[in-house]
Amino acid sequence: MVKLWDIRKLSAPLSVATEIHAAGPESDLALSPDASLVLAGLSRSMDGISKAGIAVLSTSDLSVVQKIDVPFSGDVINVCWNPMINQIAASSSDGSTCVLYNKDGARGGALLCANRKVVKKQVTETTGTIITPHALPLFKDEPRQSSAGAKRRREAEMTKAKPGIPQYGHGSGGNIGINETQHIMKNIIKDTIRDEDPREALLRYASIAESDPVFISPAYKGTQDKPVFDEDIDESETVPAKRRK
Repeated sequence: MVKLWDIRKLSAPLSVATEIHAAGPESDLALSPDASLVLAGLSRSMDGISKAGIAVLSTSDLSVVQKIDVPFSGDVINVCWNPMINQIAASSSDGSTCVLYNKDGARGGALLCANRKVVKKQVTETTGTIITPHALPLFKDEPRQSSAGAKRRREAEMTKAKPGIPQYGHGSGGNIGINETQHIMKNIIKDTIRDEDPREALLRYASIAESDPVFISPAYKGTQDKPVFDEDIDESETVPAKRRK
């Protein structure tokens, strides 16, 4: 359905064309360059009697001036009238497109390829079966391959190989998924150093160092006297604390 409105009075349309059946809300209209005609896309009927086409309506009363059939198996969706080349383009719901033109008034556009002549292909006639001896694998000369060239080709094939894509979720085909792999590795290699207290870790070896010294004490064990430490504090040697300004 096509309705003609006056923007000064939108309460009721000026005229209505009820015999125009479009494919849906995506269908559009097109105006002629002089705004005297309206093009509307038509949809084909379900029974196949009426085919898809373009309806040419008059802008004065929306009367049907002409109906143009198009070679579409689907419905006409978009219609465009180009004023520069004076040609009409229409697209269908099946993805095909057609261009309508008049040889007298149109210029450029589809005329550039419509006037070209079809180039005939040259067909050579052959009789019987032709077998070339060099086409058989027995007569082919295989090129010699050096060890260095073969090595370079193997390295090139290795660099072109696509790395394995990580598999998410459950594993399949002998591959373990990422979630299961992380769970297994966390249980196998568990780092507990971060959870330990450094002071307790050092005091753990204090009794072992006193009972069984390894580094300096065994060398002077027979000659070293008992150490005596001066625990008295000399007040003259103490450094006074700096006052803040």
